[in-house]
Amino acid sequence: MLEWLNDLTPTQASFVGSVIGPAIGLIALLLGALFNGYLNRRRDERLRRQNMAGIAAALYGELDSIRESLLRNSKMAENPKGGMLIGPDLEHSVTVWKKLVSEVQLFDADTVRVLVETYGVFPHHTENLLLAGAKIEKLQNDRRYVELEATDTNLKLYVELNESVASQTIKALDHLRPYMRETRSTSREFST
Repeated sequence: MLEWLNDLTPTQASFVGSVIGPAIGLIALLLGALFNGYLNRRRDERLRRQNMAGIAAALYGELDSIRESLLRNSKMAENPKGGMLIGPDLEHSVTVWKKLVSEVQLFDADTVRVLVETYGVFPHHTENLLLAGAKIEKLQNDRRYVELEATDTNLKLYVELNESVASQTIKALDHLRPYMRETRSTSREFST
């Protein structure tokens, strides 16, 4: 190759140098752009996973709190105070879901379906208690609870409803758990 370059006239050598220099520069520029694109996609994926983990953790916290409340109220129903069964107005106590519902598209379709089913059960819980004769009582800070007379029929309905909704909530918690685990390991991988 060097012999070929030596045989070129000065004009030809100048032309070859003018073509090869920018070609090498263009190739370097393309390789740099491809590598930068790779790094950007990797960063965007990491940020998406972190966002998904935050959303999953927030929904998990809300659902777990509701589940615990339902199970605790079912246990307390065995010895009702003042002849009344008292529990949360689930539909009204949901706050995180209402703020993050537009973000659930980050999850897989099955998880979204289970979340929508779970949060859709909460209004039915309150409706069924109201149909059985319950009343909604308001507290300060815009909080509400449901109060139902503690008859044998109502007690059975109350416990069944609570356990049914708690069971549905556990399904949603099981679907959210992997998103929180997966992201913890991924964020450690990127931080080192």
